[in-house]
Amino acid sequence: SCNIGNYNAPNPRLKSEQREGFLRTGSTTLLYQQAFKHISRELPFWNRTEGRDHIFTFAFDEGSCIAPREIRNAVLFSRWGQTNRHWPLGKSFTSYHSDVWDQDEMVNELYGAVGKTPCFDETKDLVIPTWISPTSITPTNFSTQLVDENVKRRTKLFFFAGDLGTQPDIPSSGPHVHDDRIYSQDIRQKVAQMWRNAKVSEMITVTGRLTGEEYARNLRTHKFCGALPGDGWSGNLEAAVFAGCIPVIVMDGVLQPFENMLNYSKFSVRIQEADILNIPQILEKIGPKELQVMQKMLQSVRMRFAFEVPLLDAEGQVQRDDTLYKRAEFPDALSTILDFLRFTASSRINLTTSM
Repeated sequence: SCNIGNYNAPNPRLKSEQREGFLRTGSTTLLYQQAFKHISRELPFWNRTEGRDHIFTFAFDEGSCIAPREIRNAVLFSRWGQTNRHWPLGKSFTSYHSDVWDQDEMVNELYGAVGKTPCFDETKDLVIPTWISPTSITPTNFSTQLVDENVKRRTKLFFFAGDLGTQPDIPSSGPHVHDDRIYSQDIRQKVAQMWRNAKVSEMITVTGRLTGEEYARNLRTHKFCGALPGDGWSGNLEAAVFAGCIPVIVMDGVLQPFENMLNYSKFSVRIQEADILNIPQILEKIGPKELQVMQKMLQSVRMRFAFEVPLLDAEGQVQRDDTLYKRAEFPDALSTILDFLRFTASSRINLTTSM
């Protein structure tokens, strides 16, 4: 496997300024291509399967959209499951100008398939969770708390907090502002408009950035919590899952962590972008019994979104080790990744040997 990212000095980095005239996405794509050249030339393993038994990870906001064509046979681990079923091929989602890869000459040169290849292939690739500590959001009985108690304390309907594209009537709702490339492709902004229009506004909380304690408290007192994109992936789905708040996913054609493995319809609500203003009416139709069933399913899968390993820094020193994970009896995110690889490995290798 190969994981390429930015680390603190003295680890080597390929900085964007080293490629004058190119955005940092282009430099990153170049770095992946350099890794491919090294692996394929110096080691015997790539060529025997054309890379189908190799893994590359992408922490970029738009995940593997910037993967060079040479490594697209490999399994790509990403945080952005853009299938391009509802988004144009070869078009960047982000509003952050340094990351607009469809305008980067280097990405276009190395990618070589802009407009032809989806960012994410759900038949072989995997969206993995963001590392978030459950203990920052949930009580210490994270893996065993009772669903009945969980439901009773949730008195409000819907919650979302974060960058809303700078709304004049919502404090701390930046830093993004409206420009020629709209942040979140107007999804978060429309959620803010939904809150303004809602007839049951006291049951809906849409706000700007909150402190960690305020954010966690709201996650634990609302029935449903928004899982919305930013300049690509966002960690608010994992936060909702850990808090036991049913995720409301609004991003057409973008798969969530392990969505090609788990039945999301049992523990989340997916709402089409065209129906954002109808979120209150859609959620109000979900009755107490159905909600409780969803809560139980959420409780049964949420450890799969947590990593049962300590957080290490770039030098391998333990920064955080939640003993909470050691007490959990459910498979965690790493176990789920290994399950995925076990299920897919034989079919991919057999495909190669039969060609």
